[in-house]
Amino acid sequence: MLLLSSLKKLSQNSVRIIVLIFLNTIVISCTPRVKPPSLATLPIPVTPSVSSSPTIFATVPLPASLTPTNTSPSIASANDIIATGSIHSIPLDSITQEADTDAQITVDDHDIYLIGVGGGRDDTLFRIPLDGGKPEKIAVSKYAGGVLFSFRPIVSSNWIIFGDTPYNNPSKWMIRAVNLKDLSERVVIDEEDDTANLLNNFNYAAEGDNLYWTVPVPQSNQQYDNTISMMNLDTGKTVILTSTEVNGWSWSILGVSEGRLVVEQDSDNDHGGGTNIFLFDPVGGQPQALSTDGASDMPLIVYPWVAWKAGPRYQWLKVLQIYNLQTSQTRSIILPGSEDSDPQMDGTRIYWSGATDDTFSYFALYIFDLIKNIIYVYPATENNVKFSSIAIHGGAIAWIRRVDSSTGMPHSYLEWTTIK
Repeated sequence: MLLLSSLKKLSQNSVRIIVLIFLNTIVISCTPRVKPPSLATLPIPVTPSVSSSPTIFATVPLPASLTPTNTSPSIASANDIIATGSIHSIPLDSITQEADTDAQITVDDHDIYLIGVGGGRDDTLFRIPLDGGKPEKIAVSKYAGGVLFSFRPIVSSNWIIFGDTPYNNPSKWMIRAVNLKDLSERVVIDEEDDTANLLNNFNYAAEGDNLYWTVPVPQSNQQYDNTISMMNLDTGKTVILTSTEVNGWSWSILGVSEGRLVVEQDSDNDHGGGTNIFLFDPVGGQPQALSTDGASDMPLIVYPWVAWKAGPRYQWLKVLQIYNLQTSQTRSIILPGSEDSDPQMDGTRIYWSGATDDTFSYFALYIFDLIKNIIYVYPATENNVKFSSIAIHGGAIAWIRRVDSSTGMPHSYLEWTTIK
């Protein structure tokens, strides 16, 4: 559920940790109470050009019922695909300078990108070469006492996108994009006075040089003007892809692949509080409902595959729904493990972490290969060790390994290796 790994004791950083937990759980907020973002393109001196596409109506036709194919995947050792004999492992505090810390990570072809969480250099974005080179600082918070926050940093084309806010004043925040070639920067959104709590409902995804985001704008009574916007990070041009005035629901979590968006639709508590998944092709017009059960959320897309968590928003991942846009086939997969984290996706691989037994003493990484129909399991080799953040990209896999403090060892390790 994108919650941070639980901390066993509070310290001088208690307030900071509590706020960071709040920031890393904004993804699960269901009730929209927001205002539109302020669009900016600083410090790159390009004025954004903003235009709007035709309105997408709230009432849309539903697809015909799909017949699920539920062939259970087989289980195999991750040793079959992960180079477990050549794992790079470094204590996280050697990067963040704080022992009791966690991190959010993402990976591209050459580097791991890391933002500390929990009081240790959470104001800094680091880049660590996959070949084992020295960590490099590539961005710091623009606020005094600020923190960089994200569900996790997003890397797309030559850009890394992340959030920035004062840890004790989340009514101020911005979304920033740093060019990984020359470290130039674009501020996408700059909120100086977010009294409507826009931060709770903001969500973004990226493909190539295009950044997409959702935001519901409160109108009157329970009306919301829901927008999905896109910015070309190279030019600064911003386009409102959809603007829909509706009663009782808002667009939320989204993903993008080959120009197609999958978007979670969240109803507010006065309208059932349910969640459904829609497919939106900006060229094709109307969004298409992929689920109508009110209990589908956290969508992922790598064309032609769409996947989402089947179950209410506030429950742990247990069933994964998979839909093939080319064949119109759908599958429901019951996942191994307990208290599984929200899934992520790279190519035809969906991955997550969770406990391997009912005592929650042993945890594992799980990697589901959609083509082979195999779930690969990489279990922790020690009791009370958790994997708090995972990232896979192409031939690289990285994770944060959290060790029980009673061992007397550093609490967290950044580890990575190759995967096939």
